[in-house]
This record gives sequence, structure tokens and C-alpha cells, in this order.
Amino acid sequence: MSAQLLTDTQAAKWLGITKELLYAYVRNAPKKHLGHDRKLVTIVKESKNYFAVSDLRDFDKYLREPWSAPGDKRPEIPKYIKEYLITEIGGQCPITGKGAPLDNAHIEDYAVCFSHHHHNLIRIAKDEHTKADQGIIPKELLWQHKQRLVDQIRRKLSVEDNAFQSSLKPPLPHQLFLGRTADLEYLTALMETERMIVIQGIGGIGKTQLVLNALSSVGYHNPVLYFNIETVTDVKDLIILMQNGIFEITGKQGSKLFIEELSDTPITFIFDSLEKLLIPFRDEIEDVITDLMTKTTEVQLIVTTQVDLSLFDHQQHTIQLTGIDDGHALSILRYLLPAHLSLDGDDVYWITEFCNGHPLSLKLTASLIKFWADAKKAITKIREHHIVEQPLRRIQNKGTSLERCLSTAYDCLTTEEKKFLFIVQCHPAGVNINRFKTFSKDPQIDHHIASVNQFFFLESDFDELEFERISIPNPVRPFLNAMAEKFEGGIEEIQVEAYGQTMAEAVFFDAFFVEGWKDGPPAIGIIKLDDELPNILEAFHNSELRIKDLTRIENEVQRKYTSIVIGISTAMGKFCFTRGYFEYGIMFAKAGIRVNLLLNEIDIVAQQYMYLAQIYERQFDLKNFEATIAEMEVITARTGNKNMLVNINWAKGRFAMEHKNWAVAKKHYKTALGLMSKDNAKSADNRGSKMIGDFDQSTKQGNTALLNSEMGKVYEFSGELKEAIVYYKQAVEIQQKLSDETNLLSTYHHLGFCLIHTGAMDEGLDLLFKTVEGFYRNRQYEYLANTLSELGRIVVRRPDLLSNLLLDEEKIDVALEATCFQLQEIYERLISQMDQRAALEGVPNPLQGKILYLTMLVGVTPFRAALWHHIAPLFELMKTEEGEPDILLVVLTLGYVVGGFDDWKTQPIKEEVISQLYRICLIINGGPDLNGKTEIFQWLAFWMNLVGLTQDISAQELFNEALNSLTINRGL
Repeated sequence: MSAQLLTDTQAAKWLGITKELLYAYVRNAPKKHLGHDRKLVTIVKESKNYFAVSDLRDFDKYLREPWSAPGDKRPEIPKYIKEYLITEIGGQCPITGKGAPLDNAHIEDYAVCFSHHHHNLIRIAKDEHTKADQGIIPKELLWQHKQRLVDQIRRKLSVEDNAFQSSLKPPLPHQLFLGRTADLEYLTALMETERMIVIQGIGGIGKTQLVLNALSSVGYHNPVLYFNIETVTDVKDLIILMQNGIFEITGKQGSKLFIEELSDTPITFIFDSLEKLLIPFRDEIEDVITDLMTKTTEVQLIVTTQVDLSLFDHQQHTIQLTGIDDGHALSILRYLLPAHLSLDGDDVYWITEFCNGHPLSLKLTASLIKFWADAKKAITKIREHHIVEQPLRRIQNKGTSLERCLSTAYDCLTTEEKKFLFIVQCHPAGVNINRFKTFSKDPQIDHHIASVNQFFFLESDFDELEFERISIPNPVRPFLNAMAEKFEGGIEEIQVEAYGQTMAEAVFFDAFFVEGWKDGPPAIGIIKLDDELPNILEAFHNSELRIKDLTRIENEVQRKYTSIVIGISTAMGKFCFTRGYFEYGIMFAKAGIRVNLLLNEIDIVAQQYMYLAQIYERQFDLKNFEATIAEMEVITARTGNKNMLVNINWAKGRFAMEHKNWAVAKKHYKTALGLMSKDNAKSADNRGSKMIGDFDQSTKQGNTALLNSEMGKVYEFSGELKEAIVYYKQAVEIQQKLSDETNLLSTYHHLGFCLIHTGAMDEGLDLLFKTVEGFYRNRQYEYLANTLSELGRIVVRRPDLLSNLLLDEEKIDVALEATCFQLQEIYERLISQMDQRAALEGVPNPLQGKILYLTMLVGVTPFRAALWHHIAPLFELMKTEEGEPDILLVVLTLGYVVGGFDDWKTQPIKEEVISQLYRICLIINGGPDLNGKTEIFQWLAFWMNLVGLTQDISAQELFNEALNSLTINRGL
């Protein structure tokens, strides 16, 4: 298993320290006084330092271990840790905001923990240090302030990391940029003050380069997400790209509410060549822009376009680009042409008149002169080149000069070079050039790139993992679209080859990363598939379009398109499920089912149906879940296929669990396990072949593990936790051997819950925190929210869990966002079918419990304001005007009130709000005493003591006060 390596920025963020302290640990042995020479290990690759997550984890554990034995003299805090503490607080006490005199204080007494761990130390005012030593200031308050300081460091490192890692970062500007000084100054000034800026002009006039130079010439303060709209198929794909980019910048999961959630987040979106989508999707694009401008206050939008955008009813500042002057035109020619290729006066006059200040036309003309090593020959070739689209036009303008230059340059390319261009054209997100060289059979790739590059047909950039990508720039892409129709080298053959390679890469990333840790961790595979998503969608949509009406495969080309659809739909199932791209997941699964039925590939049909059923179940869409099972029954009855039989029992078991039919669920799972057991037995007799039937051995073992995990859930949900542990441990054993991390984490979650509630609290908590780290790293935010809600369930019994560094603001924020999005999506689906009361009651109980326990966890952290931020819009959407409030609304009200604590705690309404809290908790408690399932009054006492509303009040006392308050109010 390969080690997961982090850059120094990512490693410092992982530890929650500055990079200065990170490297201090690399240079120094912190426990040298004990005779230890252990330092933090760094791995040097290509002159850069990298850190293995396992080394960071082990070193952090080492720092937490005793720095001295009981009774020995306490060692000095190392100088570099003291310097870190000074940097961390920015020169002022985090509690009082005062400056000197300040002290370094241990949060957990050194006499207890014997540790100088950097997160057990906080620099505070001397008076506050004395109060902390005397117990006047509780440790919980020190932990909260320390966590805020650590989070500030992590946020700063996130900005630095994202500046280099974002897959949607702007490309570097071309080194040749002349004649736009005034436009550049105007744009940079607008970027500091205006929210919507439009740069308008014809293709190739320099709009993109103006924006890129503006970004590189100023110390721009916003994170920037750059979208080349020429590479985007439709608005839905643009939104997916925006969601991915927002995650890279903020760590927040994308959802349908992602624009509203950026209400006060400073991000600059750049839509380059917006006219590509504006023409076919005007209404949808206008909606996106309207939302960006009206539902946010800090988002900035910079647009380049060839069409007039004044139709949008938003305040915008437009820069209309025209041609550059003749002086700068000559400068471009001198820069690009070697000294021996001189131009006479007639040549200069013709070129400047012909190009009319159009920068790309000037560059192309210069490249053609260099190609023929003769200005007059190049001019003659350009003059002779007819434009089919405007054959009668005698006077050239900037638009027609570009068409003539592009056409002339295109004709200079060989057939193989043109073929290479069209291959790149099939990859909207660009081609990873290293991978392309690996699978390409053409030994002349570097020659093709150099030859095509001389005519400015390609541009190069680096993706999120720092691999070089080449792509087609604007406005070359629309020109090549027109040329593809006339290409005599077999354009369909090129597309099939390119799309087939995209499919193969998707299959590879899925099999060797996402499905199991073979070449690297799942998180890397997910990043790779996120980067490739525009290319995958291009291949999928175009391939499916060719075969969507077929009733049988009639030729080899159709068979290849079919293979592409099958490969992509199979590869993307787990990715879409993990990332929460349910709409795409349904699209891929349905296409896979249809095509595999066409080919009678029933084993793969069974797999795709299982993905589809799981997606519907995860969305709590039981109607479509049941309809999917009905379709599976028809196919199973018709084919008798064993894998269909396994999967229909599997799906029926999950459906029975949704209805708490535990006995029925067990019966179906046992049937499925029995079938899998027989299949595995046959596999053991056929060891000489990797492929057993249509499923390889690892797939069979993985499915056996999943079915064991399903059996564990039946016992867990029906209250038989000890029996559940047996099945979960069987699943864990297999999943660990297979390095199936994503499914292993899910099993850890359930096993951890069962251990906690059968007395093995420490062992269970250890598993839950493993899932917190893993779910977040793999972007499985709904699952992360599940684990955090379980921690909320037990936080009163184990308040020490709040000191775990994994409970940071980013994880809490994305977990709340995922849960609130899930709640809204289900509520909106229900309310479209029934009245509001029924819709509220129809929200599944597990989701209601999930948001309650999340509230109970987040409410006792320093990040409680996130509750208000995420729950307030949901509460406004669901609130009713009359009648008894639904339990879900009561739970949301709890989050609303607790999240707003810092706002109301000093206001005159405080007592009224506390009375409201009593009423809320009485409803949630749901019984005549404290023995309610939620233990809400135990939590309320813990919370009120923690935030300082009360001191040492008990749950029973609060319960009595709540009852008295309710009686008094009724009497009034």
C-alpha cells in the first residue's frame, strides 16, 4: 500500500501548525533532554519536501507522550514552540484581547499529562493564566480558544494550498501582451471595487489574455475559479464544475444551494467565452448569473464574451476591446519574427491593414512568415486562401482576417498533426500529456505538439495534482469544430479512439483507487475523476447519442460506442455515490442497464441495478427504490441469472430494512450470502483463472463483506448489537485485506457505534474518529455527518472527545451542509406530492435524529454559529404558521437557537429564549421523566454549564424548571 504523501503546506494544515514549526520539528529533536534523537521525517522528491500521513500521525502521538517521568524536573519548552505560540496569537491574549504581559500556559496541567505538545499550550494574559491555574477559567474555555487559533492557522494554510492546488486556477498569461496598458489599468481598478465585469470583443481580440494579465499583475485577494466555457457542454456540467471548484477553495460540499451558501464568501468566478452556453441556454445562464449577483454579497463575476450582455438586468461594467494600434502591432511582429526575416514597407502596410489590430491574427501571420521563411510567400498564401463562409466579401475585418489566418495555418499541418489536434479537441478538460504519451502508439507526439504549437493551436497548464495538460484555446476550438466536418482522415475513428481512452482511464481510476487502495488512496482516485469529469461527460454523451435508438449492434463502430458507455457507466457508479452526484449516478446507471440489456450482459445489469437501488435508497426515494426492485424481478425471472438473484435479494433486504421488517431482511440477506458462498466455493476450485464467471475473486469477496455488513445492520437496527458486532468484524477482516477503504470506513462507523453501546467505549470512539478523518478525506460528507451525529449522541458522557483535533470547523461545516441539503431535497420532493404537514411528517426519522445529534455536538463546540448559518434557511423554508409544530421543526428550532447563542446571550430577550429552550427540550424529550431516548435534558445541562448560562446545574433541576415554566405559562 503506497504511503499518502502531503506537501509541506498540507502537512502543516494536517497538524494544525505553522510551516515554521513543521520544519523546526524536521531540524530538531524535541525530546533531546531524554536522550531521544527522533525528528519529524521528510521525504525529498524533485527538490521538494513531502510528508507521509503515517509519519505525521506517529510523530504527533510521540509528542503527546510524556516529556519527563513523574517526579523529574520539568523540561523547558523548546524555543521554537515558544516562537510558534507567539505567532499563533498575533501578539494578543485570545481571551481578553490584551497585549503584554503574556504567559505560556498548559491547558491540561503538565503534572497530569507531562506533555509540551504544541496544542496543549496556549499563550494568554498573565492574569488569565493565574485564573486558569486556580480553576476560575475552565479548561473547556481554554480548549475552545486554542481550537479557534488552530482553525485560523488551518484556514490560512488552506488559502495557500488552494492557490496552488485548485484544478480551476487560471492559466498563466502568454508572455507576449502588448497594446493594452490602459485597458489593463482600468480592469485592475474595477476588480478592486466592482462585482460584475464584462470584457467584450470578437474572438482572438485578447479578452482572455487581458483577464489573465490583470490577475497576475496585482496582488489579488480573492480565491479565483476560472471556467473555460468553450470546454463545457451544458449548464448542468458548469454547475458541477463550480461545485468542485468551491470545494477546493472552501472545503464545502457542492449542493443545489451552493450559491446561497456563498452569500458572504469572497470568491471571483471567471466565465471565459460565455457565449458558448449563452446562445443555447440563455435562460439557465441568466438564472445562474442572477443568483450569483443577488444571493451573494462578496462573490465577484468576470465574464469574457463575444456577444452583448447588457440584456442582463444587473449592474455591470463593460470593457469593449478593439484592435491594438499599429505601433504595438509592429512590436508583436518584431518580437515573433527572427532578425533575418525582415519586412519591407509594403509588407508591413498589408499586414497592419489586413489584421486591423487583431492580436491573434498578427501572431498567426508572423507564425506563417516563419513557417515559409518568406513574408511575401506567406502574404500570398493568406490572400489566396478563400473563406467558404463569406466567399463574396472583398474587404477584410478583424473577424475575417482571423478566419483566413487560422485556415491558412491549418492547411500547413500534416494529416497526423490535424488528427492529434482533433484528439485533444475531444478532451474539454485537456489531455494529461504524460498519460497520453504512455498509451499512444505514435512516436512523433512531441513533434506534433511542437509543430501545432507554432500556430498557437494549443495551450498548456497544470492540473490539481500538478500534471501537465494541453488543451485547445479559444477561439481555436469553434474553428476546429467547423474543420472536423471536412476532415478526410476519419473524424469518427479519432473520436472513438479518444473517447475509448477516456473510458479506459475512468475504469483505471475506479479499479485501482476508488474501489480499493491498489495504486493509491481512494481520495486520489476521486480527485482524478473530478479532474477528468468534463472529459468523461464528453465521451459519455457523444457515445450514448450514437447508440441511444439502437435495438441491436450492427457494426464495429457501434460496438465501440457501446463499450464506452458500458465502461463509463460501470466506472462512475461508486464515484457518483461517494461524491453525492446522484443525478449523474442515476444517468450512468440507467444508460448502463439499457446498453447491457441490449448485449445480454446480465451480470453487469445486476451491478448497475444495485447502484441505482442504492442511490434511490440514499435519497429516501422509496417509490423509485421499489420500482427498481420490480424491474429487477422481471429480469431475474426472465434470465435466472445468479448475480441478478444475489442482487435482488440484497435490494429486497435493504427495502425491508427501510420498513423495519427485520426478519424479512435477514431472510433475503442470508439467501444472498448463501448464493455468494457457493460461488466463492466454486472460485476456490478454479484458482488458475483470475476471472471466475463474470466476476473476479476480489469482487466476490467484496460483495460478501458488504452482505455481512448488511446483516450487521439488521441486528444493529433491531437492537441486537452484540450479534451485529460478529458480522461487522467479518466484513472488516475482508475489507482490510482488499484495502477497500470506502466500504471499510462505513463498516467502522457501524462497528464503532455497536462497541460504544455495548461497553467498549474507547475502542468504538477510536473507530469513529478513523471514519471522521477518512470520510472527510474521501469527500463522503453525508457519511461524515452520520459519524459526527453519533459523537453528538454520546458527547455528554464523553466530553473529552471535544478535544480531538479532527473536530475542526471545516468538517463540521461540510457535515451540516450535507445534512441540511439532504433534508431540503427530501422535503421539496415530498411537498410537491402532498401538503406541508404531511411533507414534514414524511421526512424520515433517521434524518431527524441525525440533525438533532449533530446539533448536540456542534452546539458544544466553538463552531456553534454554523448551526444558525445552515439551519436558518431550512427553518424559513419549512416553518408553519399555525397548529402544533412538527418534531422536525422543533429540532431545527433547537439548532437555530443554540447556533445564535452568541447573539442573544447578552440581549434582554435572554430569559425568553431560555424558556423557549425548555419547551423545545420537553417536546424532544417526549416523556414524563428524564429517561427519554434523546437524553436531551442531560445535554441541555451540559451545554448551559459549558457556555456559562448556569453553574453546576443538574439535568433533573433543569427538567423541573422546564415543567414549572410550562405550568406557569399555561396558567397565564
